[in-house]
Amino acid sequence: MKQAVGLNAVSPLEALSMFKIVILLFVVITGWVVLSGRTHIEDPHANFRNAFEGSSHSSNDYATAMFKVLYAYDGWSNVNYILNDVKNPVRTLKIAGPLGLGVVTILYMLANVAYFAATTKAEILESGVTVAALFFKNVFGNRAEKALAVFVALSFGIPSPHAAMSSPSLLQHLESTRNLRRKESHSPSATAFGLPTGQLKNHPY
Repeated sequence: MKQAVGLNAVSPLEALSMFKIVILLFVVITGWVVLSGRTHIEDPHANFRNAFEGSSHSSNDYATAMFKVLYAYDGWSNVNYILNDVKNPVRTLKIAGPLGLGVVTILYMLANVAYFAATTKAEILESGVTVAALFFKNVFGNRAEKALAVFVALSFGIPSPHAAMSSPSLLQHLESTRNLRRKESHSPSATAFGLPTGQLKNHPY
């Protein structure tokens, strides 16, 4: 049926990616419900009063945070390795790149708002677990916190197939480039610095 309407079957990788988006949307919507005061969270707006109180003034802390953020978004670089397999890659990247990055950025920002609505600063600093785990525990209970471990495992499983798919493509491109250079180096018309290699010896410079 999907082929009849011009749609391709959804791959397991795409299904996992969509699952992650669904979880993020679930967290965001739950955060809105918490902020509305319709849950058992006593003061969901507590973290938003003097939100930057006690913030670090060390540039090292901000640099470390930036590296962690860059590492979290590291998977976006894999798209550059498989553009040869994409139809109309320039147009696709111009649209999909900003759109995908924008959607994910907004979702993660709203997810952080949800986390701060359901947890306190003291809990975040003293719990020793992830903020997402605290969020699920405070809103849904201990069982939900355990279920989150499954979601996290699936989430971490998403980047690996992307890397596994992009690495062979990159190696294939490097190999084809190397073979092309070998052919050019043995060709009588091969050039260096804009001149035929056979004429370099006779060049006055």
